[in-house]
Amino acid sequence: MTEELERDHGARIQERIGADGLREAGRSLPDDVALIGVDNWEALAENCRPPLTTVDLNLEHVGRTAGELLLQAIDGRPTGGMHVIAPRLVVRESSAPAPIGER
Repeated sequence: MTEELERDHGARIQERIGADGLREAGRSLPDDVALIGVDNWEALAENCRPPLTTVDLNLEHVGRTAGELLLQAIDGRPTGGMHVIAPRLVVRESSAPAPIGER
């Protein structure tokens, strides 16, 4: 496994070889590599070995807000500007804090 892969973002590592591939390559999660996914699809994240830390993009809130803004615009009350909906980090066992000397 190359240093480039070790530095790569969790979602890209997962797409390329997955947690099983890391284990097959002799890597331990999260001791050697912290793996983080995106979307927080709980059925997948909680059933990974180890359970996958994910970024929850709050897609339900995004959809609800978009729908409300659309209905307001149709009703003649458009809202300008940008609406920011913060993601949420869902920490599970596939990630761990860096060793004290590497923080």
